[in-house]
Amino acid sequence: MTGKIDFKRIVLGLHRSAADRTSLGLAVELAELLRVDLLGIFLADEGIFRLAGLPFARELRSLGGGWRALDVDELGRDVELMARNAQRLFAEMAVTLRTDCSFSVMRGASSETIATVSRAGDIVMIVEPEVPAERVTHPFAAVLAAALRSAASVMLVPRRVVRRTGPVVAISATPEDASIAAALTIAAAAGEDLVVVAGFETDRARSAQLAEAAAAVGLRGRTVVRRGPPKNASVASLVLAGLNERLLVMSRRAVGDSMPSMLATLRRVPVLVVDGDEDHGADML
Repeated sequence: MTGKIDFKRIVLGLHRSAADRTSLGLAVELAELLRVDLLGIFLADEGIFRLAGLPFARELRSLGGGWRALDVDELGRDVELMARNAQRLFAEMAVTLRTDCSFSVMRGASSETIATVSRAGDIVMIVEPEVPAERVTHPFAAVLAAALRSAASVMLVPRRVVRRTGPVVAISATPEDASIAAALTIAAAAGEDLVVVAGFETDRARSAQLAEAAAAVGLRGRTVVRRGPPKNASVASLVLAGLNERLLVMSRRAVGDSMPSMLATLRRVPVLVVDGDEDHGADML
């Protein structure tokens, strides 16, 4: 039986507010579990510097500083300091990793950087901004859209991850959905149960086949049946209530661009989006 996805590298995209121990620790843990390389990229978005150069651009300083013009040189020094701090933390967190790891600072349009760097076999990890409003603004929204258009898989990581153990759950639109194979691969590496939320018509034979596929790699697997794929993140979150998952996996064919980010926020666990065109699940369900 086939039905596994061969991940090759974790690419962690860090921006001004996303370099913390939680996201870095998760990236290192996943790279160790899957035995893949880890690349950390600090995204110094060129758009910020272009904005600072405009005569009407202002920033609000705390502690009574009021509004003042943006200083391009000062902004450059701030970004450089953030990049150094991110690199130092990356080196500290990845010191025990037994696979290759590297760190780069890349200045340019963040969306173009992600599109250039990512490739098939990658998992591009994107950490949600600390400020909720930034989730729908540039550059986060542009980076997410570019990553979802790339050949890589994309993992949305919430600012606060509530569970580091629990089943790996695939939300699948069809029996051939690549989310099933990806979830099985990660569940096997982590030694967790596999749950498939089936948004398609299934039967006992297919459910038994999933259980057998999981048992073949030493896991327990089960199917939760729905009449159709969840239409939005709120509905999906209700379906997932009580599963206590550590990771959600879904394919591009099953979701819109905004659903993974919203679901990560609601469930407070990472959400992995894989290529829905890969036919890895047919022999399992």
